[in-house]
Amino acid sequence: MKRILIPMLLGLFLSSTAGAFQGGGGESTKRAGSKPRAVLKPKRTTSVKSGPKVVAPIRRPKMTGEEYGASSKTSRGNFVKASKYLSEGNDHYDAYELDEAISSFTKSIETNPMFGKAYYNRALTYNRKGDAEAAIADYTKAIDLEPNNSEAYNNRGAIFVGKMNLEAAIIDYSKAIDLYPIYISEFTTSRGSGYRLGKGDTTTFKGKVLYPIDLAIIYTNQGNAYRVIRNPEAALRDFTKAVEFDPKFTKAFYYRGFTNIGQRNYEAAVQDCEKALALDPASSNAIKCRTEALDAKLSFDSRITELSREIQNNPKNASGFYDRGNVYLGNNKFDNAIADYNKAIELNSNAPFAYFNRGIAYSSKKEYDLAIAEYDKALALNSNLPDAHCKKGLAYLAKKELDKALSEYTRAVELSPKLGHAYLGRALTYIEKKDYDAALLDLTKYIEYDPALPDTYRQRATVYDLLGLKVLAEADRKTAKEKTLN
Repeated sequence: MKRILIPMLLGLFLSSTAGAFQGGGGESTKRAGSKPRAVLKPKRTTSVKSGPKVVAPIRRPKMTGEEYGASSKTSRGNFVKASKYLSEGNDHYDAYELDEAISSFTKSIETNPMFGKAYYNRALTYNRKGDAEAAIADYTKAIDLEPNNSEAYNNRGAIFVGKMNLEAAIIDYSKAIDLYPIYISEFTTSRGSGYRLGKGDTTTFKGKVLYPIDLAIIYTNQGNAYRVIRNPEAALRDFTKAVEFDPKFTKAFYYRGFTNIGQRNYEAAVQDCEKALALDPASSNAIKCRTEALDAKLSFDSRITELSREIQNNPKNASGFYDRGNVYLGNNKFDNAIADYNKAIELNSNAPFAYFNRGIAYSSKKEYDLAIAEYDKALALNSNLPDAHCKKGLAYLAKKELDKALSEYTRAVELSPKLGHAYLGRALTYIEKKDYDAALLDLTKYIEYDPALPDTYRQRATVYDLLGLKVLAEADRKTAKEKTLN
């Protein structure tokens, strides 16, 4: 069954504190054919603000065709000839003679149509030339011939990222991760290296030490795809997996740092940036990450200090606790926020927004029943709060009570026909109910009111795919890519 993006987007909306009232492609993998290195390091990437990132290629030692063994479906003579063309193609690739490389790899394939490595290397060459569609086709053929080729999945995922087809990219990265132990076992045992999969393990090839950084790269690639679709929890999980596998992988640390800044986890962000700088003191991204984290932490600390001073001077003023609660809520300090809202409500029980924001805090903690009760209290004090119906609908959606969620979103639209995120929430609910036509109508309506968000175009592209409207799906992915890069 085709996976759709709703779990990813739902993660964003459930974790978001937005709406709290304030009182008013890169080239992915080394081809099957480059020389081994003593230490394998990923290439540097560009600034983290220039769009979705793909970490440097997975590295592996050069192999000629013969090292794979002859196919049972081709003669030994044809296999040797195909291997010769593969080797020629590798030399052309190294010299950036891309047309000549493609010609050699094509001859290899014509000589031995079952030669997966020739398809794989031709895919890398097409990708270097910028022909994404041809590269995808060859990676797909390489995977058909070598179903455990983890690298091919990673590379194809990288191209999907460049095309902003992030759902397909994440599926490929996930497959690459699942296949990695099998792939490494096949790759190394065929050479008698005795490779042991695990943190810190190494193997050798022709006397050179190779380090297992490959899985860290795939996790980092997948984490960055999740960053783009704004699923920070999944991104943080993947970056953490990356540094567990390779504790010296600088990029995973500073990408986790940037993600923690977005989540307002400033202490954790500072720690990640410090680790990245300890590994690479010249890393511009790590320096930028630490600067942003320290500035944000200072701003938060100073605001809390100011509000705490106001509360100390006037401890009976509910608004002081309410305002400080909002700062805590906006910085994902949910328990602190709830404590301040409790005090604000104790001093003034007729403030609907205090209940509403306390509901957001409970929902962020995934305590949905408590959140729904808070939204009901807010609505009892002020029935004209469409956002309360939206948040209540979101809580029901998280609880999989879909009919109740639809009812709340519909009520929000009735109260405020131009409330864009009410249409988005209802669309996500329709997707869960597999009513894709209704979801498409609501997503289109949401885009009318907020045409700037790339996530919505990606989600609508997924719905178009499910309805078989491939041309419209590709058009939306192209728009999403343009808006992300801008």
